[in-house]
Amino acid sequence: MLTGKQKHFLRSRAMTMKPLVNVGKNGLTDQLVQSVAAAVEARELVKISLLQTAEYGPKTWGVTSSSFARVGNCADDRAHGRGV
Repeated sequence: MLTGKQKHFLRSRAMTMKPLVNVGKNGLTDQLVQSVAAAVEARELVKISLLQTAEYGPKTWGVTSSSFARVGNCADDRAHGRGV
């Protein structure tokens, strides 16, 4: 589990990052989950962008993003705007 200071540090780093993964009309697929898990292993911090055509909106993405946390063995932080 991350402390508050660690979360703050990672959020501040994410603000300057470009999204690495874009989620569109295909939604959450096994291939997408695997690619995000591989990206987390390589980078530690991954920014995900939800396109307007995404199956889930930012409010429902919090439930869905727990799949990434389980598969990628990572901390599930939060959704902000159309980015996760």
